[in-house]
Amino acid sequence: MSDWAGSVRRFAREEGQLSRSEFKLLEAFEVFDISVPEKGLALDLGAAPGGWTRILRTKGLRVVAVDPAKLDGHLSRDPGVQHVQTVAQRYLPTHVGRDAFDLIVNDMRIDVDRSVRLMCQAASFLKRSRFAIMTLKLKPRYQRKQIRDALAVLARQLRPVLVSRLPQGSSGPRIPLRLWNTPK
Repeated sequence: MSDWAGSVRRFAREEGQLSRSEFKLLEAFEVFDISVPEKGLALDLGAAPGGWTRILRTKGLRVVAVDPAKLDGHLSRDPGVQHVQTVAQRYLPTHVGRDAFDLIVNDMRIDVDRSVRLMCQAASFLKRSRFAIMTLKLKPRYQRKQIRDALAVLARQLRPVLVSRLPQGSSGPRIPLRLWNTPK
């Protein structure tokens, strides 16, 4: 039974909000009861226009925002945001040997298989006992199989995996996942 009317959590639009996708991240923090270290470091894959980056900054995190598109002007001037204007596939191999992240988020608009593979690659840069949040952009057909396959691949790198279903968006269902990096 949901705590929210109609089983849908509603967030009020905030001043400075960049996109409705911010609601997905806010809901994930709430539903999955995730707390982040103040002054921690986050990686935002698929960051533009910057909605999730903005939310991470409001939580006190410094953010590496990876996306080939431009970020909102306020974020591009924020000293706590490092925008790497490229795709995740090019960025991740360059990060080897650098600081580990306290949180990794992924809301990339790519197919589930590619997004999951990139998240597994990014997991090697996540601090132990820290979290990752991603959404799965499901194709209309065989959604249960897509979810099952994605969870099987993710479980090899990140545990436990908690799943929640958000209301269907304009471009199809989105499934946010909370992934926990623990020693195997």
